[in-house]
Amino acid sequence: MKVVVNSSPLIALGSIAQVHLLKSIYEEVYLPDEVFRETVTNGKNAIIGDSIRNYGFRVKSVSNIFTVNILSEIVDRGEAEVIVLAGEIGASTVIIDEIRARRIAEKQNLDVIGSIGILLIAKKRKLIPSLSECITQMQQQNIYISDKLKTEVLKEAGEAF
Repeated sequence: MKVVVNSSPLIALGSIAQVHLLKSIYEEVYLPDEVFRETVTNGKNAIIGDSIRNYGFRVKSVSNIFTVNILSEIVDRGEAEVIVLAGEIGASTVIIDEIRARRIAEKQNLDVIGSIGILLIAKKRKLIPSLSECITQMQQQNIYISDKLKTEVLKEAGEAF
């Protein structure tokens, strides 16, 4: 299964050294050029850069710049490229954390998952021992996770207190 990932989930998963989970869950992981620029070139994130090389993530240019430019009026350019690239390569799923971009992706009939959803899948597949620990580590790295979301996913993972 192909998936296209945005910057925020890469940064969130990278903050706890779990970017590799994407390749464990999905066969083909794509990043549009703008996401690569935001995370690796401009962000200088070595963990994400290493993951792209080590796990065969694919960096791909978007062809439909016109649509990207229109969507960029509503969401950030990286999110716009994720949504457009998914359509261009036939990916049914995008990994986006920001709510506005998630809504637009859903209107394009894309399945949407976020950072915490990736961790939940990883927990269910026994790829990580503790979802709660990962969430706590993310929060310690200043990654915002609402109390409501945290409670819901921990309950679903069987880790609710």
